[in-house]
Amino acid sequence: MAQTNTAPSAPIGVSEPEPNLGFVGSIGAAAIDLFLGARDLYSVFVRTLYYIFRGKREKGAVLKQMYEIGNKSLVFLCITMGFIGMILVYQSGLQAKRVVPDYTMLGATYMELLVRDFAASIGALMLATRVGAGIAAEIGSMVVTEQVDALRMCAADPIDFLIVPRFKASIIMTTVLIVWSGTVAFCAGAA
Repeated sequence: MAQTNTAPSAPIGVSEPEPNLGFVGSIGAAAIDLFLGARDLYSVFVRTLYYIFRGKREKGAVLKQMYEIGNKSLVFLCITMGFIGMILVYQSGLQAKRVVPDYTMLGATYMELLVRDFAASIGALMLATRVGAGIAAEIGSMVVTEQVDALRMCAADPIDFLIVPRFKASIIMTTVLIVWSGTVAFCAGAA
């Protein structure tokens, strides 16, 4: 009579502990997880680009998202960029005073620095913190309450319905708000 291996198995619902992979194995597992996450993000991005041109167009969806992204971020961005503009001119003046006692080139240098570097990078950072966190929280709560699954059950692709209007509105309003915030920063620095 053949004996079978009757090792005690884990109770139902309890997972067995993962085997010890060692240092190289844990780095490999992390790299595989990173690759799988990047593949999923790439898939969402490609599907978003596809639905921008081929998807259904719901009237008013992009305008609603433009209001959510643009108008509700305007005060936050104006205050932040206004203070950054004032601080940048003040600090530039202090540094220029050490080198050259003449302030005639400070305005042109400040404008070049603001337009090339700070307005776009800091303005986009401020928008990403406010808008990105809001969109992530909104879609995350929709996943938890199974609203995304309900969209799939109704034969509506969640990327076409949820992500594409937000993507279009983000592209448009980020450009508009960066130009506006650069203007606000320059005017605050000139005052």
